Amino acid sequence: WSWFENGDRCVLDAGAAGLLGGDPDLAGRSLSPHRARARLHPDDRERVLARFTEACRSGGPFVVPYRILLPDGGVRALLDCGRIFRGDGGAPGHGHGLLLDPGESDREEAGAAGPLEQAAAQAIACRRSIDRLGATALRPVIDRLLLRIAQEMVRRERSFLH
Repeated sequence: WSWFENGDRCVLDAGAAGLLGGDPDLAGRSLSPHRARARLHPDDRERVLARFTEACRSGGPFVVPYRILLPDGGVRALLDCGRIFRGDGGAPGHGHGLLLDPGESDREEAGAAGPLEQAAAQAIACRRSIDRLGATALRPVIDRLLLRIAQEMVRRERSFLH
């Protein structure tokens, strides 16, 4: 995903557009944040938006687990990992990130998740525990770990595709 403060617009790839917006054909289009997050679980919406606002205010990593509603009425957990970059004068300018689906490997026919996917699932569980504790000083530590795991997943996927 990409977010641009100028006009408060989001651009999603096909995977993110399908998961978050409910329509892969929205990929590459300039969307309002409301449209880009159409399937965000209502119980998570306020927390996710507060975390995004916090990341915009301070700049830096944006790492937040949340759920989306599926067309069949089911729920899927995702991990959103990104970074907000400062623009001119220190105001938020733009952000980029990716979505991780920690349960994706569970749904694949190939079998058990690999060690990196297991690490992601455990780190997400740790992040949720930290949130429940209200231990805000620990959030940056686990967020950096989650971001690094996400970067490693992307690196491995790119090397696999090339």
